[in-house]
Amino acid sequence: MVPTIFTADINDREKVLSIVLMGFSTDPFLRWICPEADNYLLFKEGFDAFGGKALETNTTYVAEGYKGTALWLPPNTEADEERFIKEVEKNVAPEKHEPLFKILEKMEEYHPSETCWYLPIIAVDPYCQNQGIGSC
Repeated sequence: MVPTIFTADINDREKVLSIVLMGFSTDPFLRWICPEADNYLLFKEGFDAFGGKALETNTTYVAEGYKGTALWLPPNTEADEERFIKEVEKNVAPEKHEPLFKILEKMEEYHPSETCWYLPIIAVDPYCQNQGIGSC
């Protein structure tokens, strides 16, 4: 059964970021960045810096029951890079900063230069995965 999708707003920030945190909790790249659980749990603010502006622009979509979410950034809306860098510096081991920033720079090379919608984050709570939620 296809879940109902609703638009989240700023009041849903904690619930949405919790979905994201859970959704990426077993992601190999993210866990390379934050392998220790205590540091990973602090990275919620990093996710907020990366895609949280979608909550401010009412372009965050959530599956009923807060099972999954997609944070879309509208044209001319960017992630808060300065805040994201601060979160990385605070929560990621110093020896990973240089390789991580090099990877992010490479990713940026492939970001479209023309004005477009951007999906920085899509996540499904692992407990709810394999139910088609991410395809809604």
